Amino acid sequence: RTPRMRRPPGVGAALKREAERVRKLLDPHGPATLARAAPSLSPRSPDHRAASARVAAAARDLAASVTPTALAPEHAVLSVHAAAFSMRSRLEAAREALCAGLLERETEGRLLLLAAVCEDHLLLLGPPGVAKSELARRLAGLCASDASGPPALYFERQLHRHTMTEELFGPLSIAALQADRLERQTAGFLPDASVAFLDEIFKASSATCNALLSILHERTFEGRPVPLRCLVAASNEPPVEEELDALWDRFLFRRTVRPCSEASWPALLALEGAHVGPRPDVPPSPLPSPSELLELRQASRSVALDGAASDFVLDAVRYARSRSEADGLPPPSDRRLVRTARALRIAAHADGRGAVGAPELLLLPHLLCARGADADALERWVEEQLEQRGAAAGAVGYILTGLFGRVWDLAIRQGANQRPPMAETRALAAEARALLCAAASEAEAPGELTLSLDPPPLWLAPDTARRAADALSRATCRRRERLGQVAQEAARMACALEASAGDALCPASLLELLPRLATDEVLRMLQDDAGEEQQRQALWLLSDGMGLHVNVDVGELQS
Repeated sequence: RTPRMRRPPGVGAALKREAERVRKLLDPHGPATLARAAPSLSPRSPDHRAASARVAAAARDLAASVTPTALAPEHAVLSVHAAAFSMRSRLEAAREALCAGLLERETEGRLLLLAAVCEDHLLLLGPPGVAKSELARRLAGLCASDASGPPALYFERQLHRHTMTEELFGPLSIAALQADRLERQTAGFLPDASVAFLDEIFKASSATCNALLSILHERTFEGRPVPLRCLVAASNEPPVEEELDALWDRFLFRRTVRPCSEASWPALLALEGAHVGPRPDVPPSPLPSPSELLELRQASRSVALDGAASDFVLDAVRYARSRSEADGLPPPSDRRLVRTARALRIAAHADGRGAVGAPELLLLPHLLCARGADADALERWVEEQLEQRGAAAGAVGYILTGLFGRVWDLAIRQGANQRPPMAETRALAAEARALLCAAASEAEAPGELTLSLDPPPLWLAPDTARRAADALSRATCRRRERLGQVAQEAARMACALEASAGDALCPASLLELLPRLATDEVLRMLQDDAGEEQQRQALWLLSDGMGLHVNVDVGELQS
């Protein structure tokens, strides 16, 4: 009655209408009587509670006697043979050399390394002076070449609106012009580079941006293949003009680089102002050669991306597209979806797994964000969804609900003091026992989305991996509790069906043995589209005449 507790407008009138409807249901022609409200259901006998107690005790014994069946994981972890262990060790050493001496750049370094392994490109958004160009130079120093191939070339330019195409692709050949051919001298320029860094890429002219499209995606320039393995681009802000959307889409990996947090300021003060580059105590560790990385990418095609991981990726794409459409931004394209799946498979294979899992799904914010600011919202969404889905009981929960619906309908049809058909009862009891064994086995098996810190994930920063592992650990505990509840309810259902007394299967006993499932069925019976007889039975079950006090939310009852 205080202003804080005032009900919203219209609720009082709605509750009065609902009370009037309930009163008419109880007795349309006079004072409400429980006997006339549900003539097909007998009043609760003194033996009901004793029978329910016997069923509950038998269910506890049954649940304790079940031996869980060991479930093999759907996709086994790849065997860590010598070659795979060597490849992962080399990538880990390259990652350490890439991030050595840089503060709060673990995520950027790992994304850059993964982009180089995938032979894709990385866009870094952020203010000047946050080590964007330093990361690109370090990657160029780590790139090795095949023994029979040319040495890796590094190319770097800062772009502006007056940048000419000759500054990127080389001048026109005078000798070729004299021979009536239009050719460029590309030696030492972008078409000849293996690793490139382009600063302020979105400030370039339209002609320059259009000329970059074929190099970035098709890896061709004027019809000739180029040896480009990874291009790192930087910009202070995301593109604004729609004509730059095509160039924006060419960068599979996107990351917003922020200045160091206040906690790292003392470490920044301790650094020498003239110190640039990796620490001298970290030896250089070159990346695997292009031929070795090609073998890794080809082998990654066998990595599974299905089940829970596939559903998660598709839901993430839907979420990213809905955010993009709401903000008037270009949504993730079909090409991005294909390249995202390819990158996730490569990341999983390089980390020694045979299926895409939680460590790779945590990379989705950097693959699907429409703008840099969207990555934070996507990151929160991914972590929340991982925790929610990790706590889900899976299919056994839905099967239990469906099975109980059939048991409830059987109990409503037969009444409290009539013995149900023996064949149907035995069939339902067998299904309940099978569901009990399945729930017990699922509780012992690891979930589909898990994350282990031993060894730590190759592509996740330590704080991100630790936060996700803690969330999934909590979710696993909740999942096992939920599966344990499903097992207990399946055991009670089986014992109630197997009990010889007919009253063990009456709706009142089911409401006492399985209150969560039975209350949902009672609420379903109270819906407007249900028959009047079913509504009367539901109200009778919820009344004090049965000695039960079931907490039903008024909002659910009203709906």
